[in-house]
Amino acid sequence: MKFSAGLIGDNNVDVGRALLLLKRQAFAVTHRGRRISDLLKSKYMANNEGKTFFAPELYIENGIRDISFYEAAFGATELRRFTNEDGSIHVAELSIHGALFHLHEVTAKPYFFNPVAHNGTTVTIGLFVPDVNLVITNAIKAGATLINPAQDYEYGYRQGTIKDPFGHYWQIQKVIV
Repeated sequence: MKFSAGLIGDNNVDVGRALLLLKRQAFAVTHRGRRISDLLKSKYMANNEGKTFFAPELYIENGIRDISFYEAAFGATELRRFTNEDGSIHVAELSIHGALFHLHEVTAKPYFFNPVAHNGTTVTIGLFVPDVNLVITNAIKAGATLINPAQDYEYGYRQGTIKDPFGHYWQIQKVIV
């Protein structure tokens, strides 16, 4: 497995060793010319510094290389990526305007699985945005499937649900009251 996107260079490194190297070299590790420690302290985590927050880990099928859906649909920024020797994703860390989440390939652990394996999911990712319709439209253009169109609810939310190309359900929402 190698750690790509310039984080530890393109040397093949197993994940455990890469994580140890990251701990030891936290301030020297770079991504696209910027130190990861600076990126994580910058706009990507501006709302989370010193606070407890969720960072969901979404499982994807093995062999996935292209995760550009998240950038096109939600404006996500890829912060770092561990890749397998064949170039497929092992783990990718992304941020949607400071909200972190991870994509992880399926492993031998049977209790972690991607939604495609069971034709469903046990969780829906709630994403609060300023313009629900715009985000749903962008997600569909990027490859999502519309599950429920956006509508206003009596409890004060505008919500719509999409399924991303990897089978994860996203409830795009906004407080309207």
